[in-house]
Amino acid sequence: MALTGIFGYNALFFIALEHTSAINGSLIMATTPVFLTLGTVLFFKESWNARIAIGLFLSWFGVFLVIIKGSWHILISLSFNLGDLLFLAALFCWVIHGLIGKVVMKDITPPLLTTTVTTIIGSVLLLVLSMTENSWGKVGDMSTQSWREMFFMIIFASVIGFVLWNKGVSHIGPSKTGLYMNLVPINATWIALVLYGERITWQQIVGMLFVIIGVYTVTARQKRKITTNQTKTA
Repeated sequence: MALTGIFGYNALFFIALEHTSAINGSLIMATTPVFLTLGTVLFFKESWNARIAIGLFLSWFGVFLVIIKGSWHILISLSFNLGDLLFLAALFCWVIHGLIGKVVMKDITPPLLTTTVTTIIGSVLLLVLSMTENSWGKVGDMSTQSWREMFFMIIFASVIGFVLWNKGVSHIGPSKTGLYMNLVPINATWIALVLYGERITWQQIVGMLFVIIGVYTVTARQKRKITTNQTKTA
């Protein structure tokens, strides 16, 4: 889990951003729930039905609309390069991380301990790799704003984010947990609207509704049928 989810995923993700657009990366990572679900079906024999398929499609289509803002010009201008291959590799690492986590946290360790151990090991590996960039001398020149953003990424996007992710995997499994990743572009959109005054299109609003409906379709618990012909004995 440390090698794939902490080291491999983060290293490949950020390196990929240097070579391709955030839109390409978002579209590729939006397929994460699909591969996580397929993995749980293949390796853990979880059920697959029309409800799950419809929910996955609706949520992915919603993410697609939000990311391209409903613009045909953005869609036809997309191009793929080395960065996209790196994003695919990052996606592969994250899927493996989620599938292994289901086993580890079910039979071996609780979520918080799992997050602690994997983060420490993964951080050491990232530290070693970062030495090859010869950029540590620039850390002292970072602005106050950069440090604030760095601490936000460390505390919220990394520590708290990974703890909540692992807790989700331990409770509802990687496939349903992964589906919530499709809410990321929705949150990014409304935060940009509220805090930075960016405009939002009606296509993006429609996309958000698709994502919410898709997530609800897959994760909502089916109502238990109440039978009247059974008796309880004490």
